[in-house]
Amino acid sequence: MSRDGCDLGVLGCRMLDAAVEAGPQIAAGSGNSASRMGAHMAVRHQLIAREPSVLWAVLEDESRYTDWVVGTFDSGPGVGRWPEVGSSIKYTVRVGPKEFRGRTTVRRLDAPRALELEAHGGPLGTARIAFDVRPWGDKTLVILDEHPLRGLGGSLHNTVLDAFAQIRHRSMLRRLAEVVEEMPKDTGRAAGREDQP
Repeated sequence: MSRDGCDLGVLGCRMLDAAVEAGPQIAAGSGNSASRMGAHMAVRHQLIAREPSVLWAVLEDESRYTDWVVGTFDSGPGVGRWPEVGSSIKYTVRVGPKEFRGRTTVRRLDAPRALELEAHGGPLGTARIAFDVRPWGDKTLVILDEHPLRGLGGSLHNTVLDAFAQIRHRSMLRRLAEVVEEMPKDTGRAAGREDQP
């Protein structure tokens, strides 16, 4: 796989190449693939210097996803009213010279505490992406948990891909924090969003 245009730095792109090459061998190895998947999970956290209402104003704005989701260079409305359960956004991701079109669907919404998404990556399958949002004094602690659900992503899931996901999540959460922290501190309050524990 060519790394031209990869948005993860040289190390991240090399890890992605290694994971894709190693995936079939690891998936074909001993043991049950589903049980191995349970042991591999990409979980990362970020402290954001704004209250949860400001973070939610960004999460609820589908037009802002290209500002912080790594590799996404184009997004737009899908079906329904984002972020209601069942609503979706469409996006395009570049990996090297290739472009993949996909969509992300809201599977669970428990504002202001949790947002769970299912990202559909075409032949790559789907992934569950869960945001756990916690007030932390006058800041917000975001815990991001992502793992493959079905398709090729599940069969290629291995330790190398988890390491790649950690790099991607670090970058994505850093970008999300930057976007949120650029917003005025009272953003979201006008819409009636309350910061609850």
